[in-house]
Amino acid sequence: MRMIWTSILIPLIAGVIVLIKPFGKDERGEKATSCLSVAALVATLAVSAVTVVQFARGAELSQTVWTLTGRLSISFALDKLGAFFLAFIPFVWLLAGIFATEYLHHDENKIRFWGFFMLTLTALQGLTFAGNLVTMYLFFEMMTLLSMPLVLHTQTHEAIMAGVKYLAYSMAGAYMALFGIFVMYHMGTNLSFMPGGVISAEAIAKNPVMFYLAVFFLIVGFGVKAGMFPMHAWLPTAHPVAPAPASAVLSAIIVKGGVLALIRSVYYIAGAEHIAGTWVQYAWIGLAMFTVFMGSMLAYNEKVIKKRFAYSSVSQASYIMLGLAILNPTALTGSLLHVLFHAFIKTAL
Repeated sequence: MRMIWTSILIPLIAGVIVLIKPFGKDERGEKATSCLSVAALVATLAVSAVTVVQFARGAELSQTVWTLTGRLSISFALDKLGAFFLAFIPFVWLLAGIFATEYLHHDENKIRFWGFFMLTLTALQGLTFAGNLVTMYLFFEMMTLLSMPLVLHTQTHEAIMAGVKYLAYSMAGAYMALFGIFVMYHMGTNLSFMPGGVISAEAIAKNPVMFYLAVFFLIVGFGVKAGMFPMHAWLPTAHPVAPAPASAVLSAIIVKGGVLALIRSVYYIAGAEHIAGTWVQYAWIGLAMFTVFMGSMLAYNEKVIKKRFAYSSVSQASYIMLGLAILNPTALTGSLLHVLFHAFIKTAL
């Protein structure tokens, strides 16, 4: 359990130090800021790698930090899905950080960038280690709030408007997801992640309309970060105005935060077998397919290269969503492989 805390605290402490104790804006101070940040990224990656190895060897990695009520708690745990995301998120973040050291060399606001860059990684690490739906939602919202300054970084009118749009779409999705969480809380015995879900068929039979509506709201709400229609428009707006390192992690990793939240909600809380063959699955497939074609066509017609990449991310993320919506283990595996492939491709681009 100590490794989980270390993975979360290293980028948190580094980000706070950078923001509250600037090293100065001369060349020496800026170099110290970059070195501290990159060192923290390397340390986070190393600890995360050790944690994954420990998990692979059968170590028990779970802890309840704070009990809110009898069935609500803030808890951390690592399972196979979490280990998969933990294996590449810090590595991709490190690659983007190394690129940022040169890209931001003459940027007067690089200290602020590095601070929120590290804090956003903290939120992603917490999202990966979340042991239940409440903890995941907490870090999901932290991810939104801490990544918004990366979009606003240049402080131009266009960047500010993009940041507002990013926040508005994210908050709309958060409210929809929160409705789903409330329903899952009342219908389930607990909100801890379990393969196959925690909602029984008997509980669903008592109020099927509310259950299916809640699952759909979870899909659309968390689907905002994954860029799924009709909540996709923030990505082509935010992507072009953010600095290149921020654009890389927005499309390569933060979008994947939405994918992780969707997998957790559908496969580990609601239960894939409960929504297979229902209107929820068909609506999800329809939205994903529409987004695939829409994103591809908009990317094809777009002349601005960064917007083209953004529309490409919308399309590619929806290929992942389409695989998830099929609701079988083979499609889930294919989607996870696409997650990995897309993360590294977008970082390279």
